[in-house]
Amino acid sequence: MNSTYIKNELFKYFRYNRQFWLCCTEGINYSDFIAMNENTMIEVEVKISKADIKAEFSDKNKYCNKYKKHYKRYNNAENIFKTYEETRKLDNTTMNIPNLFYVAVPQELLEFAKAEVNKINPKYGVITVKDGGGRDCVFIMKDAKKLHTYKPNAKTVKMIGKRCSSELCTLRSKFLR
Repeated sequence: MNSTYIKNELFKYFRYNRQFWLCCTEGINYSDFIAMNENTMIEVEVKISKADIKAEFSDKNKYCNKYKKHYKRYNNAENIFKTYEETRKLDNTTMNIPNLFYVAVPQELLEFAKAEVNKINPKYGVITVKDGGGRDCVFIMKDAKKLHTYKPNAKTVKMIGKRCSSELCTLRSKFLR
């Protein structure tokens, strides 16, 4: 099982089973997958090996600074938004903090992923994907807890919408070749 297969199954799950109206890969926050509706933005990191899971949150990650910056914000999301309520000032990147954050893994990595995610932030959830496809191959095995309760703002919705259009254009071009 590879990350492309997992992302494809996430598309189907969030679009059809959960009825999210915007779904894209490689979206904002350096994320592997984003699903969004009018009230919620969900970010999913796709991991296909134990080393991949460990590297995601490791200080030795070559993307360490940008990931640590994001995860530090995620861990403190409620306070960031509380400060926003008091000051009415919020930078654009803060508005891109998802409401829910998941790590998606193949079924054989489930227990390892749950343990690692709990070390990083107990609010993060875990999704497992079974081989074989079909409507019932994506499972939420550890529910994510809300990082904050604010709805996605218009700028974030626009960014995700543009990414969705880019993906569609690329796929149609490949199909027509």
